[in-house]
Amino acid sequence: MNNRILLLYILLAFSANSFAQPATDTRETLLWVQRQADRIETTLHDAVRSQEPVNLVLKMVWAWKEFDGVAQAGVYCHAVRVTAEKGRAECDLLNYDRKQDPSSMVLRATEARQFAHRMRMAAEVCIVEANRTALPERGFAPRDVLIRDAEIVEFDLTDAKSTQDYHILAQKAEHAIRVLRDAEYLAETLENCTEALTAARLAAVFCREALVSNNWETSAQHVRSALDQVLLLKKAAESCR
Repeated sequence: MNNRILLLYILLAFSANSFAQPATDTRETLLWVQRQADRIETTLHDAVRSQEPVNLVLKMVWAWKEFDGVAQAGVYCHAVRVTAEKGRAECDLLNYDRKQDPSSMVLRATEARQFAHRMRMAAEVCIVEANRTALPERGFAPRDVLIRDAEIVEFDLTDAKSTQDYHILAQKAEHAIRVLRDAEYLAETLENCTEALTAARLAAVFCREALVSNNWETSAQHVRSALDQVLLLKKAAESCR
């Protein structure tokens, strides 16, 4: 009896060690972060050198979207998350607590470029560290964020369609549009993701059409069309890299 109890404890301990592996990023995810960082750094460097205020503003808006893609991907590498958030904050032109004059914009773009460089280096360090503990071939990747976004929107729109209530439709559709916008920003940063990007954009268009329709049946039809695109987004996201 005692031997059986001992054997049971050994099996439980083995199972815990097998399944409770520390979460980490895949190589694919960290290489994607490095590509993002390189693009941001090069674009902001060129924008600062151009000395054209309008071009600088446009490139900072673009860089905000690129940093945002990394920030919302939820990578496990802590230093990547920190630098992505700081870079995104520097490029946030809607933050009116920050100075908006031309000289300050140049400084902010320069800071953001430096955060992009640090983000790349942080990803490199995490790759080296993870190599010591067998970096997984398949784990949580940016495309999984797209799939989860699609599932959130699918739930919102399915719920809205069943209510026949414009108050609920407005709340659910507005939330869906915000999630789809985030999905669009992320899809733009991934390779082989054109189909998912198009689906996210079309789903948002149908959501807006549902909000401005003059009767429930027309609104419901637009919601159904949005759902079709969301299902396509979820399927197409599996091919994004």
